Amino acid sequence: TVLATHPAVRECAVYGIADERLGERVAAAVVPAGAPPTLEDLRAHVSRELDATAAPRELRILAELPLRGPGKVDRAALKSR
Repeated sequence: TVLATHPAVRECAVYGIADERLGERVAAAVVPAGAPPTLEDLRAHVSRELDATAAPRELRILAELPLRGPGKVDRAALKSR
């Protein structure tokens, strides 16, 4: 994803969350590579590559991504947080 190209991002996951109007919208979780980037910095980075309809509307910074098995992100766990 575009977020993975940000220098302050170690890993990230993009997933869908329920939206009353759209049915589903894009969200993302980010694990920082060091000092956490600001949400504004992440949004600016994404907006340089994606138009507003494709960019995650919700961004979260986490200490680690929840995993389901070796190397598989547990997107259901991300949705429920």
